[in-house]
Amino acid sequence: ITDASHELKTPVAIIKANTEVIEMEDGESEWTHSINKQADRLTSLTEKMVLLSRMDEGSFNKDFIDVNVSDLFGEICESYEPIAVKMNKTYSIDIEDGIVIKGDESNLSQMMSLLMDNAFKYSDADGNINVSFKKVNRNKVLKVSNSVDNISEGNHDELFERFYRRDKSRNSKTGGSGIGLSVVQAIAQSHKATITAKSRDGKSIEFKVVF
Repeated sequence: ITDASHELKTPVAIIKANTEVIEMEDGESEWTHSINKQADRLTSLTEKMVLLSRMDEGSFNKDFIDVNVSDLFGEICESYEPIAVKMNKTYSIDIEDGIVIKGDESNLSQMMSLLMDNAFKYSDADGNINVSFKKVNRNKVLKVSNSVDNISEGNHDELFERFYRRDKSRNSKTGGSGIGLSVVQAIAQSHKATITAKSRDGKSIEFKVVF
């Protein structure tokens, strides 16, 4: 997968460059916009697959440092506030100050961003999204929950399976690849954290990461 990713990068870059030339000569169109969108999607998917591959190979960088995750997660969550307003979502953030863990800042940032992307993409219309991060005894607990149209009550660990799609038609509309939550799980596990997905009421789902 790592080798294939290098082979993919060049043609995708050429596709992007050629599309830019077309737009310069003929202006933007729905077709060039679609090409750019799908090229970006392919780039993102390739990067996620490479990350998973490196973790599988045990070549993930484990030189962890102290990271103020309260500040890190807080900044990421705040960046989604304009999106919540635009999408008419009810959005709440409750992050305790000063929580520090040993980890990889870049990967922790990616984990949080993927959880937020997932919550906003798959919450129901005019739904609600809630984020909390607090110390609970010796643990640090991150919870990201969102309302949904309909889901069975109980655990939903199948959502972490690679390329799993609960709703194929909806994934095609949102641009989901079915791999984002697999990356979230891999990053959590690399930090010795546990992650679960559970619905308590059939109307919402909560992703919980316990460090």
